[in-house]
Amino acid sequence: MRRAWKGALWILVIMIFVPRHMEAVALAVPSSRTPNYHWQQAPDIEISAYKNVNDQSSLEVIEVFNRGSTLVDLTQWRLAVCDANCINSVESQLIGRASGLTGMLEPYRHALISIGAQVAIDGYSYRTNWSKEPDFTQVKTVRLVPPNKSISTEAYMYKDLKAQTLSGGSVWRRNTGRGSGYVGSTFYETRLKEPGGSVNLYDDGLYTPPATYSGALEIVEVYPYAVDCSPQEKISNTYCHDFVKIYNNSNQPIRLYDYALRNDGSGGRRTEASTYLFGEQTVIQPRSYEIVDLNGAGEPLNLANGGGYVWFEPRWGGNGFGVVRYEGAGATKQGYSWMKLPQGVWDWTTTVSVAGPSPYTPISKPHDTEDCPAGKYRNPETGRCRNIGEAISALAACDEGYERNPLTNRCRKIVTKSVPSLAPCKEGQERNPLTNRCRSIASAVAELLPCDEGYERNPVTHRCRKVASSSMPKASHPVIPYKQSSQQSLMSWLVGGGIGLAVVGYGVWEWRREIGGALRRIVTFGRR
Repeated sequence: MRRAWKGALWILVIMIFVPRHMEAVALAVPSSRTPNYHWQQAPDIEISAYKNVNDQSSLEVIEVFNRGSTLVDLTQWRLAVCDANCINSVESQLIGRASGLTGMLEPYRHALISIGAQVAIDGYSYRTNWSKEPDFTQVKTVRLVPPNKSISTEAYMYKDLKAQTLSGGSVWRRNTGRGSGYVGSTFYETRLKEPGGSVNLYDDGLYTPPATYSGALEIVEVYPYAVDCSPQEKISNTYCHDFVKIYNNSNQPIRLYDYALRNDGSGGRRTEASTYLFGEQTVIQPRSYEIVDLNGAGEPLNLANGGGYVWFEPRWGGNGFGVVRYEGAGATKQGYSWMKLPQGVWDWTTTVSVAGPSPYTPISKPHDTEDCPAGKYRNPETGRCRNIGEAISALAACDEGYERNPLTNRCRKIVTKSVPSLAPCKEGQERNPLTNRCRSIASAVAELLPCDEGYERNPVTHRCRKVASSSMPKASHPVIPYKQSSQQSLMSWLVGGGIGLAVVGYGVWEWRREIGGALRRIVTFGRR
């Protein structure tokens, strides 16, 4: 009974403390059945709709959707068709762009892939070119397979197309419900469910990054420290927001959708606060200006008052170009613009305009508001008034022994930089090269006198010092051996014996019970 209770207790402990994920691993077994849902780790390209030909003998077109956040080039992907479990009758083909097209599929955009040679490819971004036409009557599954991935890799298997349920000419579109974070795994027939019987498919075209920067699109003005405004003014007054002014320095319109305007906010990272993406229909006309006063989140642009950088990038990332560094504004330059002048230099202007170029009004110097008296002009370096006659009259020559100071134009005494000669030393002396003082020749060459007896010369100070003795001193009397008397020897034995007896007696007292018990056992054993 006790063992049964122990077994039950161990089972209870295991059920409480063993992690649940271990139980899941133990129950998970490989399945030959194709999953009918999207794996979360799969790439963000999905089959969003498909259409068959009227006689149901083949697929006509497949619509794909990029639900990710990066560009995707589908020309390295494969379109695979196979039976229900994708074991037999597999056909695979690289997807190619339609004739004359270039570019990649953008995030949140659709593209059409034409299927079969009998379908026209006009208006479609991609096409297939089967080496062997598949038997679509046996097709139960169609999948998109990324580059360098096997069709049998479950993480990259995409949803089934239920070809056996197709009606002639119908478009089947994926349900977009995202239960538990997944895209819907079923399709519905749009001809039956959409009002008006719409069977539209979508192809948004392909994106081609802009060509190498040619200087046609440039930043010409930065307004980094907007004036203070009330909440009502900030709604409609552009001068209440920081902004960047761009210019089309060419004779052709430029589609701004292909570009992004960046600043070095957010620590230089590409975020909504530091990146503005232009609308799809935004075009800047030749020799025209455009103001950007919002960020990628649609909020007012916030540039660093202490200075920073702004530049262009391709819409979906890449190398920046047209980089402009603007100086720090600070409280003294609030409401001013850092603008590019016609001669190519940059400077602050106090007159700011959002319509076209801003007039150049440089910041005034403190003395510019005052007029000098008649016969004087303002020195641009010192800001002081100076006589006009002083500037145009020739300067008089300085007196002999004087020269003109190039900074103040005043005469100053010429200072000789010669070193005075030293007086010669007296007879019997010479000059010390280290101190430049005179010293006796005899003291430099004379030999040192010998030290007295019992002394030696210190090699460091050259002074005489007493010789230290290295031998032990002798005693003034002979050594007398020590002899112990017999009385002292007896006394030592008595003291040692007494201490030993005391220790033994204390031990016997402490262990008296143990010793007594041992003796009784010995006596009892002897009687037997």
